[in-house]
Amino acid sequence: MNKQREALELARAATPHDQLITELLDSRIPKTEREHAAAREIKKLREALDEPARKPLRDSEVFNLAADYYEGYGFKAAEFARAIERAHGIGEA
Repeated sequence: MNKQREALELARAATPHDQLITELLDSRIPKTEREHAAAREIKKLREALDEPARKPLRDSEVFNLAADYYEGYGFKAAEFARAIERAHGIGEA
């Protein structure tokens, strides 16, 4: 009877969330195929969170960028487009 009670108590004891994540990401701890898949997803999501948020430019920002690329009677459309991409964190800085 004591063994049943002890088993029940152990079943109720949950591993803290932070400890579970740490163990999933620890390459020294053997894992099942599902745990490996979960670890890959966690890493992917963490990387996505580290990326800067991409927000649309305000009209004033677009107009300021456009003014920088207006040349007399000509307009450097491709360079302007690259400037927009850079403002959104796309391409080279």
